[in-house]
Amino acid sequence: MLKRNGEQIQHQVPGYTRGFTESELASYNAAFATIERDYKQIESVKSQLERLAKSNWELEPNPKPFDTLSTADGTEWKAYGILVNLPRSDVLLCRKSENEWAVIQQLKTNGPYAETHGKASVLLTGNNPREVANEYIVSPGG
Repeated sequence: MLKRNGEQIQHQVPGYTRGFTESELASYNAAFATIERDYKQIESVKSQLERLAKSNWELEPNPKPFDTLSTADGTEWKAYGILVNLPRSDVLLCRKSENEWAVIQQLKTNGPYAETHGKASVLLTGNNPREVANEYIVSPGG
């Protein structure tokens, strides 16, 4: 029977190869409880990005936008898809003209940042929806 500091090792935790003793497990559970909500949000975003990476990016011949956004500079963008749904914002695939696409983050609330900078911020632009979305997926912020 394995022991650490006189305690029997018997508990396994996902992602950790060594076993935990009773006291280590209690410490782990206490620490994890403080970050569990944030961890679940990160897992949700990770899942959405993985789904997004596997998506078929062939758009219909005449896709229909579901919303129109205005950025702080007054530019209007048509929203064609939700890339990621976050707790306080959505990341959208938008188009301004025939060959001008963008990934835009739209805030869901009117806070101080939105009042100063607007509710919609362009994160990336390009001339191909697949390339813009893929660049967002692999970028450090995506």
